[in-house]
Amino acid sequence: MVSIVTSSSSPTTTNSTTTPSTTTASAASKAASTSGNSLSNIGSSIANSITGSTIDIQTLATQLTQATQAPQQALIDNRKTQADAKISSIGLITSAANDFNTALAGLGNSKAIGYSTQSSDATAADFSFKSFVQPTPINFSFTVNQLATTNQVTLPPISATTTSLVGSSGSRFLTLYAGQKFSPAAISTATVSGAVPTAAVQLPSQNLTPGAAYTLSVPTDSGTSLSVSVTVPDSGTPTDFARALNDAITTAANDSSPSMTSGFPTAALSADNKSINFTYDNSSTAIGSVTLTPDNPTQLQQFDLSQYSSLSDLATAIGKVSGFTATVMNAPSTNGNKQYLQISHGSGQANNFYAAITDPNASGPITDGLNTDTNNGPTVQAGQDAVINAAGVNYNSSTNSFPDLISGVTINVHALTASTSPVTLSTPINTTGLIGALQTIVSGYNSLLTTLKAQIQYDTDVTKRGGLANDSVAKSFMMQLHALTTTPITGTGATPITLSDIGVKTNLDGTLSIDTPTIDAITQNNLQKLADAISSTNSSTGAIDLMTNLTKVVTGSGSPFAAELSRTQGSVEQKITDDQTKLDKQMTAIRQRYITQFTAMQNILNSTKSEQSSLTSMMTSWTASLKG
Repeated sequence: MVSIVTSSSSPTTTNSTTTPSTTTASAASKAASTSGNSLSNIGSSIANSITGSTIDIQTLATQLTQATQAPQQALIDNRKTQADAKISSIGLITSAANDFNTALAGLGNSKAIGYSTQSSDATAADFSFKSFVQPTPINFSFTVNQLATTNQVTLPPISATTTSLVGSSGSRFLTLYAGQKFSPAAISTATVSGAVPTAAVQLPSQNLTPGAAYTLSVPTDSGTSLSVSVTVPDSGTPTDFARALNDAITTAANDSSPSMTSGFPTAALSADNKSINFTYDNSSTAIGSVTLTPDNPTQLQQFDLSQYSSLSDLATAIGKVSGFTATVMNAPSTNGNKQYLQISHGSGQANNFYAAITDPNASGPITDGLNTDTNNGPTVQAGQDAVINAAGVNYNSSTNSFPDLISGVTINVHALTASTSPVTLSTPINTTGLIGALQTIVSGYNSLLTTLKAQIQYDTDVTKRGGLANDSVAKSFMMQLHALTTTPITGTGATPITLSDIGVKTNLDGTLSIDTPTIDAITQNNLQKLADAISSTNSSTGAIDLMTNLTKVVTGSGSPFAAELSRTQGSVEQKITDDQTKLDKQMTAIRQRYITQFTAMQNILNSTKSEQSSLTSMMTSWTASLKG
């Protein structure tokens, strides 16, 4: 008995899906052809089986199922193709819009691009515009009188091999205080004829913190010390502070009991402005040291030195305090390698600080381990503010930048200037930058437009259509693009201007180009018009921001394109998947029904063939008996 397998244009696989078609028409045509051929072949196979052949049940069931599925599958495949094309088109347009945005962002602050930043002496000072802040055109002259310096305290050295910071003590504390501290100054003894006893208190910086309160202790001829309260004047200058000290000493002496008319020093600023000299009469017998101690100092941080085995460990702990850094400095010495701990705290007067190491059990100066008593104590570099003077007015900054002096502008100073050689900062119109920005706008616009046109293209040949053909969101975006060259821009003049007014032409294909003669004429006669059209001000939006805002229709998280993409990737594709799953289940059930039906048919055929075989045997035997 021969088994017959019918031929068909459809695959003989048991999979329930077919290759997606690119169009509804071709898919429907293919489905109709497949269905017709399968049904014809199946009919032939059944007819042959009835005349004596066996039905190939699995193949016939598969072919009939595929013929039934083909038209519905073609519709699903076409919907999937369209959804994929839409997603791809949105992706291409988004990529082009992102590229355009990147190019626009590369131009810098759209509000500042209309101006150049010009300095008459860039080695002394320059300036920049703040990002996304409307800058103010300036013509500002000033002298740089002082540069800001950092606040640093370097502790006396210890051996690089030490494993104990507390020395012979059981406990020791490093405390950081806000403000400035003056080192004690010993009174010198007059050793030559005409010399007088003096004590020179070194100034930690050339500017002191206004309002800071100190207690001055000066030895007197009576063997006692005169305690004097003094406050740094508002100017903060060493000259005024020395004058305040001298006045306070005189007042304290007069108010003492009994009143003192001699035996105490006078205070004056040294010739080099680096110290305050306390000078006694040449017959003075005062001995000891002049001290100037901060009143009620503010403690910033305290460290228990017994908890650290090395300077490196301590430096790490100090670095964790906001605003502070600490560095271990290695310095070879004839007496063995030494290490210094340098502590820094920003720059400017407001960040001044000092350090003190105390031992609660010590009765005198600390001479071992990490301390602030040996080697004349810590080396202090007190921070000072930068100071510039414009038209007789001083302006201070804790750093060498002045970010708030002029709105939208940050001024940076680098070197001192003579009072007769001020530096001038100005903002002429940035012609080169504006022309470059316009070229970037035209190039980016054309690239985005070309991509958009390809994706919304309609063609009767569906294989040539864009993924967003007839899409309302894409068409609306195209209309917005076309309107840009004629969008009114409010400039500094009375009449609004447009991009077309400055020579941006729209070509027949919709792309833009720059009319060179028009641009040349504007750059020679009306630079402000060019700046108004391209950059932005507080009252208007120029071309850079117009383009940036428009691309957000594509790139923005809540933009129409983003919503369209989300809907397609979400509900549309999910519905396609659901319909495909439903169709697959239906086809599985249909195929199983066909198998059941063809199996029953095969059983009937087999029964008929068995009866035919028995009748044939009987007739053969009967015929043979007749011959015998």
